[in-house]
Amino acid sequence: MKKALLSLSFLFILSSAGWSNVFIDAAATYVNADYAKGQIGGNYGLGFSILPDWNVLLNVSMTFYQNLNEEGLDPDFYSHDMYSLGIEYTHPILNRLHAFGSIFISMTRTTLAELDQSNELAKIEDMGLGIMFLAGAKFDLNQWFSPFISLGYHSASYADSLEEKSIQGFVFRIGARFIIWGNNKSIETGY
Repeated sequence: MKKALLSLSFLFILSSAGWSNVFIDAAATYVNADYAKGQIGGNYGLGFSILPDWNVLLNVSMTFYQNLNEEGLDPDFYSHDMYSLGIEYTHPILNRLHAFGSIFISMTRTTLAELDQSNELAKIEDMGLGIMFLAGAKFDLNQWFSPFISLGYHSASYADSLEEKSIQGFVFRIGARFIIWGNNKSIETGY
């Protein structure tokens, strides 16, 4: 999977280098994964613009929840990873403030490790498909750096050990977008 993402990323950069912005997103993430608890973690993304207000994004989101008992042992551990491909529309609101909306299709991996009735640690891991919708705002601080905040919803479905479990809920992200290559115009153009 890593090789495929790396290859796709390399192709995106080569095909778009002459006419679009290429950027990296980094964000702190909170995911409410329903049965897999509320989890915190990080989101990392690579994207490029395909039209002035449209972007294509590759995202990796890794979150976890851990509950330690009074002895400091680890009876409950949950993780929910999303490897996503999506499209984003950005609309200017005021001068440097932009609203955006995005939709992603994800390959998800959820791991649950819980103590069962016999006090033994039982681990369940499953991979499935998911969908995620996000809406948010970003502020162009300069041509190369834009902090953002977003809120959305995700849902994942599984066909094996987590088929009967509900892994869905809201997503909250706060982070920044860094332009690493671009055909930038002046930040005040059009105002």
